[in-house]
Amino acid sequence: MKTPMRFVVAAHQPLSAKVLCLVLREAGHDVVVVPNTAALMDRVKVHDTEAVLLSTDLPGFDEVEICRALRATGYTGPVLVAAEQMSSPAVVALLDSGADEVMLLSMSPQEMISRIRAVMRRFDPIQAQMFGPSLRIGNATLSLLEMTVQLDGHMPMLLTPIEHRILACLMSNSPHMVKREKIIEQAWGDDDVTESNELAVYIGRLRKKLEPDPRCPKYLHTVRGLGYIFEYRMES
Repeated sequence: MKTPMRFVVAAHQPLSAKVLCLVLREAGHDVVVVPNTAALMDRVKVHDTEAVLLSTDLPGFDEVEICRALRATGYTGPVLVAAEQMSSPAVVALLDSGADEVMLLSMSPQEMISRIRAVMRRFDPIQAQMFGPSLRIGNATLSLLEMTVQLDGHMPMLLTPIEHRILACLMSNSPHMVKREKIIEQAWGDDDVTESNELAVYIGRLRKKLEPDPRCPKYLHTVRGLGYIFEYRMES
């Protein structure tokens, strides 16, 4: 880690807060603890927060509402979630609602730190400065701040964090092809999924959101065996 990050940890139970703070401080990060979601929102609005770590022991914890409220403050950094235990459907719900990582408190400190580092690698604060608050290719506009994509002036469609990072990688390199390995590095922070079809699954999800006919894409084009191109084509 080159420089410490400014974390806000939202945890209700003192033990949870203590564990999370120990892990983050051991990794060299600066940490502020808040006991509830109202204090979290106040802190994020007023201070320069670079990362948020939520504990599911917060009173009335609702991952969808918390993530939406965070983004409404203008916060664009990573959101990590820590839980004592969590079912697979609950993890999926968290990730789809805007969380970037879900960790179990039973994990070793080393694993927690590694997962936190992986998330940090996926966030490039220079990107928004280079391209401004949005990317536009043809009639598609991707908001780099609100995690939405808009086509032809229609209502913006909300993207998951991974969908957003994939689309940002492709649109910022348009009309050039982006290799699978580069997309995976930008979206996941490592090459853990290189041997799986996970990237193809997310491309399929994006096509369902973007394409009038996902079988004949006008935006997301496959270069078989190599990668993908984002380019608006009237006929495909």
